[in-house]
This record gives sequence, structure tokens and C-alpha cells, in this order.
Amino acid sequence: MECRAHDFDPDLSGTLVSPQQLYDNIAAVRSAHVLVAAHGEAAWHSVFMRHFPLTHTTPGRGGRWCSSRLRPEVRLAVERGAVGSALVEVRACGFGTAHAKHADAPLPLQLARGGPGAPLFFAYNVEDPGACAPGELQAAAEGIREGWRERAGPSTGGSRQDAGALGAGREEDEEEEQEEREASRRRLQGQAVGRGGRRGRSLPAKKPEWEPFRFSTGYLGTHHAALDQHVALEPGAFLRFLQGVAERVADRPLYESDVAAGRAHGYALGSGEVWMGPLGAKDVGR
Repeated sequence: MECRAHDFDPDLSGTLVSPQQLYDNIAAVRSAHVLVAAHGEAAWHSVFMRHFPLTHTTPGRGGRWCSSRLRPEVRLAVERGAVGSALVEVRACGFGTAHAKHADAPLPLQLARGGPGAPLFFAYNVEDPGACAPGELQAAAEGIREGWRERAGPSTGGSRQDAGALGAGREEDEEEEQEEREASRRRLQGQAVGRGGRRGRSLPAKKPEWEPFRFSTGYLGTHHAALDQHVALEPGAFLRFLQGVAERVADRPLYESDVAAGRAHGYALGSGEVWMGPLGAKDVGR
């Protein structure tokens, strides 16, 4: 096994990398059999990875696709190493389990739509709390929240605004996120944000210090905070997982049987234990 590191954005340009950097990124992933990346832009480069060699495809039952037997020249290419590829997406604690709807929706579906030759997708979910550490943004958000609590005093007997501000974080749901996006859109357009929002809360526009607190409560406990965690991988457990990935890159039907059986993705539980299961598994440590 040969590993090499690649920086997809050395100039910190965000999504607007230079054309030359994009070419370098594509060349890096096309020369690899397996791309290991965290959830995000680096992982999306997997759409440029090499596909499995196929002679032709024919429609199968129920809209599925199946490949014909490899011609001799294609089989020779496979023997020479011209096999397909795979993405291993590393996920921090809770991101692939408690927040699976955000983790599993985009990229796995995109690769699945690529047909029978598309790169394989593997999720490596780190679910050992000792291997995950809060990100810098989470520490900043917690500091903002604690500062507000100290200045506001006890939550009982305060105004409706104080009571809403001192709530112990809200449960994440789509309706709540839509409300936040709409409020942000109105503020950016210079419109006054109305009072008396959902659950009797108000969105005062005249207190500039309110925005940092709204950021902290809208960030802590969400999939954004889970995604931003730092992760330390157990080398032995992860290398064993990669060995299984390599075997399936060389034998795509084996991967497809694992997906059908719900055992294609890894959940690192600590002490070298990696449980194999489906995407979005819950309570994997119990």
C-alpha cells in the first residue's frame, strides 16, 4: 500500500481555485485507487476518479444496471491495475449517525447515479468520543453562549426575549432551519425582521450583540458542529478497514453484496473495534 497526501486548496481560495489547481486535483484523484477525505469539498473530487472498466451496459430489472462479461482486452487491463476506485469519507462523532440526513444525502447518491462503473462509496464513521475533539468554532460559540448567560443572569423572571436567549439549545429540525434562513435573507435585504416568531420568540434587529448569540445557539448541537470536529484515527483499525476497501475495489460484486446486506460501512467504536453496518446506523455503540 502506497499513500500520499494532497492539498486540494493550498492557497485557501475556497471553492474558487485556479484552473491549474483544479487540474492538479483531478490528476491526483485519477491516479489513486482510493481517496480518503473528510466530508466536504475534498471528497467531492471523487466524481473525477477512474471508473470500473465495462464493455457495455444494458438496462436491468427495475431500472437497475448490470454489466456484461469483460472482453479479454479489458480483463487484461484489470490485471494490469486498470481497476476502478473508491472514496472513503471520514466522519466525526455523530455526523454519520445523529445527523445522517445531512451526511448521506448528497455524495453517496451522486456516486450511485454514476452507473455500474462509478467509484465505490465507503463511510468511516468515528464514534469513539475519545477520538473526537470540538472544533475551534464550537469553542467560540460556547464562549459566546456562556458570556450571554453571565450577563443576563438567572433565566427565571426575565423577559420573553431573555427566556428565549437562555434556552439550552434547540432541537434541530427543518422548519427551524428554514425560519433562520428566511430571517437571514431579510436582514441581508435590509428589511425589518418582524417580532413574535415561532414559539413566541422575537428577533430584535436593534441589538447588534444578539447576532453572535443567535449564531451560537444555531450552531451548537447541529450537524455543522458535528462536522467541524477534529478526529484522530486509530491507525491499526483504519488500515484494516482500508484493506477491506481494496478487496472490494478489486471485486465490485463483493461491495454490492455488502451494500445489500447492510455491512458496507465502518463505525469505529474505539479499542480497535470497527463495526460494519449500513449508512446512517443509530446507537452503534450499544
